[in-house]
Amino acid sequence: MAGTGAGAVLGLVPQAAAVTPPVAFTADALSTWQPNGVVWALAETGGTVFVGGTFSAVRPPEGSGGAEQSAVNFAAFDAATGAPTSCHLSFTVGGGTATVRALTLSPDKQTLYAGGYFGAVNGT
Repeated sequence: MAGTGAGAVLGLVPQAAAVTPPVAFTADALSTWQPNGVVWALAETGGTVFVGGTFSAVRPPEGSGGAEQSAVNFAAFDAATGAPTSCHLSFTVGGGTATVRALTLSPDKQTLYAGGYFGAVNGT
């Protein structure tokens, strides 16, 4: 139809607001184990918390006297104590910076799936 056009009506939209107050992030020494980089993903099962991200180590709580432990983009912690477990996986890539961006468990919670930018787990 010649001469027929469409128009749009613009209205003012209220400004978005946060549902919760902002959270502060810090690299300060804390009373819990913490990675030396960024955490992108978490999963939990059977009292173990799995952490994936872009980091190379986890450091002990402030004042504990413990030593930093190697943790290449993945760490597992005891949910009750917060201490690292004996589960040590290393997510690496031949070139660039490897990172774990997603962690999820199978429905039966027996298999942990990881997604991200990496080419090997524990070298294979």
